[in-house]
Amino acid sequence: MMTEIAAYSGWLGNNNIGDEALYLANEKIFADFELVNRDYYDDSLIQLYGGGTVLPRQAIEHGSDELVAAIGVGVEDPDFRNQPFASIDIEYYLEKNDIAFLIGNKYTQHIANQIASLSDSVMMDRKYVTEDRYTPVQRFDYLGVRGPRSKEILSRYGIDSQVVGDTALLLEPSEYNHQKSNRVAVTLRSAKSVLKWTDDTEYIQVIEKFCREHSDEYEFVFLPFRPIDIPLHAKLSKKIPNAEFRDYCSHVDVRAAIDEISDCDIVIGERLHASILAACSFTPFVSLGYQPKNDDFVESINMTEYHTRFHQLTINWLVDRFEKIRTSDDARQKLQAEVTDKRAEIQSLAKEITTAINEQDY
Repeated sequence: MMTEIAAYSGWLGNNNIGDEALYLANEKIFADFELVNRDYYDDSLIQLYGGGTVLPRQAIEHGSDELVAAIGVGVEDPDFRNQPFASIDIEYYLEKNDIAFLIGNKYTQHIANQIASLSDSVMMDRKYVTEDRYTPVQRFDYLGVRGPRSKEILSRYGIDSQVVGDTALLLEPSEYNHQKSNRVAVTLRSAKSVLKWTDDTEYIQVIEKFCREHSDEYEFVFLPFRPIDIPLHAKLSKKIPNAEFRDYCSHVDVRAAIDEISDCDIVIGERLHASILAACSFTPFVSLGYQPKNDDFVESINMTEYHTRFHQLTINWLVDRFEKIRTSDDARQKLQAEVTDKRAEIQSLAKEITTAINEQDY
């Protein structure tokens, strides 16, 4: 019997541990299908949006004969994204004035990008979310989203969905390690990455201070999730006593990253999937949100107590949450229960999708 090909939509090919983790999770639950990046092959009647904050920007018009499914996806928050992120935000002003067609080809986009690269005051990033982008999403046959915020945004446009959690929660470490190791993983996001609540970087100093004050008792593992984050993590690992640097993103090794996290007692995660892969291994985490999607995830597993937006981080808050996790197993037990429930919901939706595909003989 020939294996069915499913066109997979996700953020692939950027050496991003989180995005590659999502692809591995989809391979796990859709093992009967061959998942192929839609950028290279979309001639399939099975269209799978497999995770990541892909809606509505990656949504396209689909034919009536296609089965269109999304599982564990995030939805971009227009209230966050539709604002200027620089003194001169080129795309923001073009979209705001309904003249974005001026940068609708690769030549004008190239010129705009070159201008933006010359100054920190100029920005060109295709981030604006217009209302018409949600129209193709109304066509989806199955729509499972990461968290309650994603569900609420879709509901504004009359689109129904169910919260199943982030698809990457299905991944597991080689071994669950619940023994104290006195190791803490730290995964941050480079200041060069755009689209954050603010461009504030003082929280880095808070984290550095925290690590220094605890370095006599804990070993800190600085773990970049994207190549752009490597310089920051390498620099901090050299500055802080009893710290080491691990790179699993230059050549992406998702399973090694999960195992590294599993060997730690706590994760301090700014990158969204640092928190998610910590949850995969039932390793308690402190989440530092840089976009609404971080809030979306922690709300989906009821772990908001251990979450704050990065620019609101204080040393007292960080120490308090660290002590709560260090002195009690409550956070780990709660995390295990929440993740177990979400895994069941993701698997249930995946089973529905698989059954529909098999019954319709796509």
